[in-house]
Amino acid sequence: MRLCLAEHVAESVVVYLALQFEENVVSVPRLVKAVQSVLQVIGYAEIAPYFDPGMPGVRLSLVDLAREAGTGYELVFFQRLRGRLETLLGSGATFFELTGLAPCVKHLRSRKGWSRECDALRAEIVSFVRTQTSTASKQELTVRVV
Repeated sequence: MRLCLAEHVAESVVVYLALQFEENVVSVPRLVKAVQSVLQVIGYAEIAPYFDPGMPGVRLSLVDLAREAGTGYELVFFQRLRGRLETLLGSGATFFELTGLAPCVKHLRSRKGWSRECDALRAEIVSFVRTQTSTASKQELTVRVV
C-alpha cells in the first residue's frame, strides 16, 4: 500500500473504532476485523482477508528480573532471563524490548555509580541475550536492549 493509502486506512480505522466501540482498549482480533472492514468499505475488499498485523512487541524489564533474583545473584538472574526469553520465543513474538539494562547491572553489582565491573556485566548480558535469541529462534527477530 502506498503511504497515503495507509494513512487513509489508519484514519478510517480510528473513526470506525470511535463510532463502533466504547472501550478504550481494542484487542488484536478486534483491530484486525476493523481494518478488514475499512478496507472493504474503501474498495480494497480483495486485500482485506490478507491483512495481518503480526504479533505485538513484548517488553521485558531487566531491572525487575534483577530485583527478583536479588542483589549480587547474577546466576539466578541469568536463569530467570533464560526462562523468560524461552517463554517469549515460544509465544511467537518477533519484537522484544529488554529495558532497564543500566539499573539492572548496577543492582546486580550493588553499585550506585558505574564501574568497569558494570561494563563487563553489561556486555555479558547483551551477549547472553544475543546467544539465546539467535540459537533458539528459527524466525526473524528484532531485539532491543536498552
